[in-house]
Amino acid sequence: MAPVEWSVLSGEAVETVVGFMLCRENPEAMRIKPSRGDGGIDILVPVSGHPGKVEIYQVKSFTGNGHTQLSNSQKRQIRGSLERLRTYCAETGLEVVDWYLALPMLPTNETRTWFEELVATQPFTCHWRGRDHLDVLAARYPEVIDYYLHGGRERLSGAMTSMASALLLAQRAARRPTEAEAEATEPAPLAPADTIDGLIGLHDLLNRDDPHYRYDLAVSGSPPPLDRDEPLLVAAVQRGTPGRGADDGTVVTIKVYARCRMSVYERPIPGSFVVDPTGDDDLARDLELFHQYGRPFQIPQGALTVDVDLPGGLGGVMEGASGQITPASEPGAEQQLYIAVADPDGQVLAEPLVDMQPLTGGVLGVYRSGEDHEGAFTIEMRTDLSTRMSKVEIRPGDLAGRRPHDLLEGLRFVTSFVHPNSFRFRPAYGPGASPFSAIPNPTMVEPGALLLRALIEGLATIQEFTTEQILVPDLSTVTTDQRVSILDTARLLRGEILTITWNDLGPVHMHPGVDVAPDERFAVRLLDPLTIDLADRTLELPGFRQTDIASAQPDFDTRCKHDDHYDVRLRPAGSDLAQFSYAADPPPEGA
Repeated sequence: MAPVEWSVLSGEAVETVVGFMLCRENPEAMRIKPSRGDGGIDILVPVSGHPGKVEIYQVKSFTGNGHTQLSNSQKRQIRGSLERLRTYCAETGLEVVDWYLALPMLPTNETRTWFEELVATQPFTCHWRGRDHLDVLAARYPEVIDYYLHGGRERLSGAMTSMASALLLAQRAARRPTEAEAEATEPAPLAPADTIDGLIGLHDLLNRDDPHYRYDLAVSGSPPPLDRDEPLLVAAVQRGTPGRGADDGTVVTIKVYARCRMSVYERPIPGSFVVDPTGDDDLARDLELFHQYGRPFQIPQGALTVDVDLPGGLGGVMEGASGQITPASEPGAEQQLYIAVADPDGQVLAEPLVDMQPLTGGVLGVYRSGEDHEGAFTIEMRTDLSTRMSKVEIRPGDLAGRRPHDLLEGLRFVTSFVHPNSFRFRPAYGPGASPFSAIPNPTMVEPGALLLRALIEGLATIQEFTTEQILVPDLSTVTTDQRVSILDTARLLRGEILTITWNDLGPVHMHPGVDVAPDERFAVRLLDPLTIDLADRTLELPGFRQTDIASAQPDFDTRCKHDDHYDVRLRPAGSDLAQFSYAADPPPEGA
C-alpha cells in the first residue's frame, strides 16, 4: 500500500484514521467525544495491571507550516490541551502515567526543542508520536486506511455479502448425500490434512478487509458451548444440522470479535427483537419486571424473534430463537461490596463479600443483583423510586463441589436476613459504608435455608477432624439418613452428648470367661469406629462413637456360645435412655 498523503486529508479524516489506528494498537482504549469538558483527552488507555492509571493520547491533524513547522496557533492548541488535562486530573484525581501527542508531521530541531521545553515541567512523561510512527501504524493496519480513505467501506460490504453466499453454498455442499446420490457418484478420497491449507486461506480471507471485526470459523458435529464473557466477543452464529451425537452432524460456528473496544462505536450493530410471552406466565412476569426495573431475564426457545445487522453478512431475521437480556458488559461495571447484617443491638452477625452486577433501571425504579463471592447465595434488590420501598430476595446458591468453610459466612447472612435485623453496604476497599437500614417486616428466611446452613456447618466441623478434603456433595442426592448422620456426627465432634431411647441391642460379645445371669443388671459402654457416609464416599474419622447405657439386662433366651465367649442381646432394665458421645482415644488394653 502506498504511503498515506496526510497533507491532503481533512482534519476530521486525519483524526478519525489516527484515532482508530491507536485504538487498534491499544484494544482497551476509549475515544473521548470532543466537548468543552473533555479534559484535553482524545484517547484514554487503561494501563494493564495498574488499576486507575491511564495513558492519554492527544491527536492533532497538523502537518506543519510548509510541512516542517508548527504555527503559533497550533502550538497554542497543543499547550491548551496539556493545560486542560492537568486541570482535569487535579479536579477528578485521574492518574496519568504517559501523555502522547500524535500528529502526521516530522519535527524540526526548533519544533523538537519547543516540545521538550513545553513538557519538561509536566507531572507525567510526555512523548511525540509523529509521521514516522503513524506511517508504521498505517502499514500495520492497511485495512483501516483502505476502509476510511480508499473506498474500502463499499468493497468490504460487497466482499462480506459474497463470502456469506459462499459459506451458504459450502454448507449445502457439505450436506450428507442420500444413498442414491452416494451410489451415483464416487468422489475422490479426501483426507483431513487436505483441508488445512484451504481452511487457513478461508480464515485469512475472512479477516483481510474488515478493520472493526475479526472472525473465527469452526466446523463440528454438534454445537460447541459458547462463552458470552469471552473478551471482545460480540456475536456467534451457528448454522447447520446438529446430529444426535458428535459424529453424524455438521454445524458451522462463526464467532465475531471486536478488534478493539471502540469497534462497536465505529461500526455499530443495530437490531431489534420481539418477545412473545403468549401462554407463558413466567415469561410475562419476567417481561413486566424488565419493563419496571430493568431486571435481566431468560427468553425460552421459540419466544424470540430477532432482526440484527451483524458484521460479515451474518445477520438477518431469526425466528423461534432463545436468548437472555443482561446488563451491558463494561470493564469496571461490576463492584465488590460487603453486605453486613446486624441484630437489634447492633451486633454484626455476618458480613460476606458480594460480587454485584451493574445497576439497571426501568419505568418504576432500579434493579441490582449479585452473588456471594464464595457462591453461597444470590441477592436481588428492586427499589421503587417513587415510594423509596425496596424488595430484597436472597436465595442459596449451587453449593455442590465447594469447600464448606468457604460458605459459612454467606449462609449465616442468608439465615440472619430477617426482621427485626438491619443491613448495610460498604465498599470492599476504603471508606464509604452506608448506614444500617431496617429489614422490612415481614422478611422470611428461604425455606430449607436453616437446615442447609446446619448441614454445611456440620461438614465444616467434620473437616476439622480429617486431612482428607471434604467438598459439599450434590445435596439433591443426599438421603435423610445421611443428613441426620452429618448433623449428629458434627454435634458429637463439638463435644455434645446425644440422648436417645432404645429397646434392643446386640448381639453383644462378652469377654472370654465372662457369663451373665438371667436377672443381672449392669452398665454398658460401647466404642464403635466413627464413620460417616458423604454420598460420594464413606469417610473414616479419628476416634470413636461412645455409647453409654446406665442399666441393661440380658435377654437370656438369646444367649449363645460363640468360640471362646458368649453372645447375648440386651434390653433396657428400667430406663430406656442411652447416650452417645465422642471418644478421641481408644479404650485401654483389656477394657
